[in-house]
Amino acid sequence: MIITKKLQNNITLIYEKLPHVRSVSIGCWFKAGSINEDNSNRGIAHVIEHMLFKGTKNRSAKDIAEELDNVGGHLNAFTSKELTCFYTRTLENHLDVAIDVLGDMIINSTFEEKMLEREKQVVLEEIAMYNDSPEDVVHEKLEENVWKNHPISYPVSGYKETVEPLNKKQISDFMSKYYQPDNMVISVAGNFDEAQLIQLLEKAFVTFVGSAEIVAIDDPVFQTCDIVNYKDVEQTYLSMAFNAYGYDDDRRFALLAASNIFGGGMSSKLFQHVREEKGLVYTIGSTIQAYKNNGMLNVYAGMNKKHLDEVLSCIEVDMIEMRDKSITDAELHKAKQQLKSGLIMGLESTTARMNSNARTMLLRNKLFDQDDLMKKIDSITQKDVAKITTDIFVYDTKAISIVTSK
Repeated sequence: MIITKKLQNNITLIYEKLPHVRSVSIGCWFKAGSINEDNSNRGIAHVIEHMLFKGTKNRSAKDIAEELDNVGGHLNAFTSKELTCFYTRTLENHLDVAIDVLGDMIINSTFEEKMLEREKQVVLEEIAMYNDSPEDVVHEKLEENVWKNHPISYPVSGYKETVEPLNKKQISDFMSKYYQPDNMVISVAGNFDEAQLIQLLEKAFVTFVGSAEIVAIDDPVFQTCDIVNYKDVEQTYLSMAFNAYGYDDDRRFALLAASNIFGGGMSSKLFQHVREEKGLVYTIGSTIQAYKNNGMLNVYAGMNKKHLDEVLSCIEVDMIEMRDKSITDAELHKAKQQLKSGLIMGLESTTARMNSNARTMLLRNKLFDQDDLMKKIDSITQKDVAKITTDIFVYDTKAISIVTSK
């Protein structure tokens, strides 16, 4: 059972006890990410993620790293466009260590200028690494243009020219604005004593008070585009998008089934046609990218440059066929089984459960257990998929990003 409650300082706590495991995962989540940045501080949420590991009033950066290592635990973090998470996974008897370290990082980080300058260089190296990766560039450029001029269009890592000038005051201001108890979820999954968990959390976060500033952000609007970036590459990389649904739209379940049939694996229509029958690509498929209030169906492929036009033609043919011909009972059944298998196997770790519960609460303000999700998948009909393909599988509404050689 997934339980929610409010801690004394208005932090939302979600916990799911899994008595059959011996570990526990704890995530401190904020409903803040690169979408909350502006042109003066692109990349600041990602820099803050790095800096929370670099020392507090009570611990040095080395202390933070060693304290979880000493008990065989795992400490990490990530920043996305809409969310930021700091999380641990430890054995059940080290719950106190995990909570104490997480609370100290979030409340007491010092952001020393010397450490900030050093860590910004690490982030700049990370940005350079992404820019050297054609697979990253092709998707990043697609999002920049599909959601053009909306905060969600910008890369999480930011840009060299916005990261380099960041200073301690900007970080402090950004955290004061968004990293507050009422904008936070603590998600816990695994084996633990409920009373001890709540007592430890109340103690660790007792001094964490304040309210986040509410900033209205308009929904992103999908825009078609045709973007080509030239790099010194041996292969050509294609990323194509079609306007779809947000995380809070239940039609995304039928879309997941449609995407699975179309390009979800080695037996999908795209893979069998374009790779197996024609041998035009080394990789091809489709995925769903969902944000809170909008999303996209993404088709991606990698190939020799000389095959690009034929690959595009094949994708169009397969998309028209998918839209105009009804899927079979067997195709829908297989898609449902694959979605359910992916769901169940993907939620078998405590960290995955912790992630799923927090994301659903922050982006949908509700919770679903596995049975709820299985029922939603089971309820998908051929009519649902047909409606999805009619609305979304329209080749002329595509947005395209290509990375290739000159």
